[in-house]
Amino acid sequence: WDDAMTPTEANAAAEVQPGETVDARVLRLFSGMKDGSLARTGLTKLDLAGCAIESLPDEIASCASLTFLSLGNNPLATLPETFGELKNLRVLFFLGCEFTEIPAVVGRLPKLYMLSFKANRLTKVAEGAISPSVCWLILSDNAIDTLPESLCKCVGMRKLLLAGNRLKGLPLGMRNLKELELIRLADNALTEIPAWLLTHDKLAWLALAANPVTDPWAVAARQSAAAESAVDSLDALVPLVSWNSLQVPPGAKPLGKGASGEVFASAKGGVENGRAAVKVYTSGGKTSDGRPEDEMAVSILASTGECDGIVKTLARFVYGRGSSDEAATGDDETQSNRKVAGNGDDQTQSNFKAVHGDDETQSTKADGLVMEFLDPVVWKNLGNPPSFESVTRDTYDASTKRSFHEIVTLARCISDAGAALHAKGLHHGDLYAHNVLWRGTEIGNKMEPPQVPFAKLSDFGAAFFYEPRSEIGRDLERIEVRAFGILIQEALQMWDGFAVEHDGIKMLRMKTVVKYCLGDRNTRPSFAAIVMGLRSSLDEAKSVNRCIHNLCHYIESLNTGNTQRIAEMLDEHVQVFVYGDLFSTGSRATTLSCAADFAFGKKVSIASPRVVNCDAANGTVSIQVSVVATTPPNRRRTTSDVIYTYNTRTMKQIKHEISNVVVAETDGGQ
Repeated sequence: WDDAMTPTEANAAAEVQPGETVDARVLRLFSGMKDGSLARTGLTKLDLAGCAIESLPDEIASCASLTFLSLGNNPLATLPETFGELKNLRVLFFLGCEFTEIPAVVGRLPKLYMLSFKANRLTKVAEGAISPSVCWLILSDNAIDTLPESLCKCVGMRKLLLAGNRLKGLPLGMRNLKELELIRLADNALTEIPAWLLTHDKLAWLALAANPVTDPWAVAARQSAAAESAVDSLDALVPLVSWNSLQVPPGAKPLGKGASGEVFASAKGGVENGRAAVKVYTSGGKTSDGRPEDEMAVSILASTGECDGIVKTLARFVYGRGSSDEAATGDDETQSNRKVAGNGDDQTQSNFKAVHGDDETQSTKADGLVMEFLDPVVWKNLGNPPSFESVTRDTYDASTKRSFHEIVTLARCISDAGAALHAKGLHHGDLYAHNVLWRGTEIGNKMEPPQVPFAKLSDFGAAFFYEPRSEIGRDLERIEVRAFGILIQEALQMWDGFAVEHDGIKMLRMKTVVKYCLGDRNTRPSFAAIVMGLRSSLDEAKSVNRCIHNLCHYIESLNTGNTQRIAEMLDEHVQVFVYGDLFSTGSRATTLSCAADFAFGKKVSIASPRVVNCDAANGTVSIQVSVVATTPPNRRRTTSDVIYTYNTRTMKQIKHEISNVVVAETDGGQ
């Protein structure tokens, strides 16, 4: 090692040199540590991943200038006490090592910013093992059942990845992590969602699939969707096709890769003989944020409906090695062509292995989705994943510019997608630019015929189900609305500086939408309200305001017993539903019920009004409110959620939908 080296030259010299073996490189580096020559170079970056290192020399402490150190995929289980002398270390990776606990010495690194012990054998994290300076912590895929209280001292924490553990809860003190923006908790043992998570002001990305608390919602969503479509199961909403019918060429290069699998272009698609994108799950029953079956169920349910801002799932396939591919499809032609003499294998399996590989550690069953094909020449990722420096924020090419037309289109497409998902009780969990497929103006103008800008939300790997229209659901939607606000804020930062209006939407309105999405969580709009705000004319916006104003007068009339005014506000055929069942029809029945409530002294108040639907074509607006009613003598308190739907042409209420009713005695009643 040359003392005259610059740190940049030393970093390059620390890499594998031409003709050098891995063992020879490790010996060279360790020798430099022991004689001090490596330290004198001012080395700042060292990547020793996958070098079969079983232990580190004490003299690694001499490399005090290091800011980045990767030791992943080594059989390491301990660290020397001197490791704590790496006072400048900011990024430290131990991915895929053999630690059963985080060495205490790691907690003594004063400048540590990013730490990963992903996919080790951790069963616990000791108090003080995480330096308070850590802002990005990765502990996914271990067997951790509790977290230390000392983690709560990491007040600058922004990104926390805990999926694939055995956590039953989180320390209450974590509510002090005010800067936390992203947390992954999928595939754990949570029986409830910590209340502080749901009310966190800065949280924008949350994953909770495959936990006891969310599993019942997933089951209910599957059953509800199947019942609404008169099919036996959610899977039946899309056809099941054979792997052979997809005609993915052997050795095909993937369109994209992720933690849960790979996406290939099919020659035929298996659905209506069109091209498709085929996602094959490859992780032996797990994805980075849960289970393949959860992601597939969400993808299928998200594809029902008319929203064009979501990448659609067209079909699915299930292929079991050693089992007949055609058994799932009834494809006689496949069966007649499948046998390969001598070994009982089949051509389908050979083709599958040629494309997908044959990792014996993976599940013996390969599941996959067939999705709409979006030509990668035309459709690009809107952004790139976060960097070490940006932590939770996507990154973009320095030359990227967006016209105001493109910004408005992006906001409309993704808010449409958000509204469609949350109406079904689906939380995407990873609403990022790098998960948005984008067709920009420049490429669209070159198409024949020319195409306008458009965006589609993809990748449901972090998504999970919740109970639609529940209080928890509203809290979850507020979290995702913040992610949407960040997405549009980033787009506005790339504005090209020209047009400030498009299709009736001005720059001020767009900035106002972002302001409310990023502001106080209690005043964040729903996705449905955002859709309305970005598409409605001024007249439609005024109609919504009139409906809210009318509703306030309706509540006032309930509390004063003004039955004449109540009757004037109701459509003659108004319908009242309780938990989805028709309870009464007609304004007379509703008015009499209101009169009886007033006679018993009931007083009503409302909170948290939000627009859940604005259908300009049919002239309806639906407003959801939380209703609190108290009745003497024991001050019985009834809370409920009510959706009031208005005919905006007549300004009369045409439907009441009541749910989530809770009754309590406030003055000692039983």
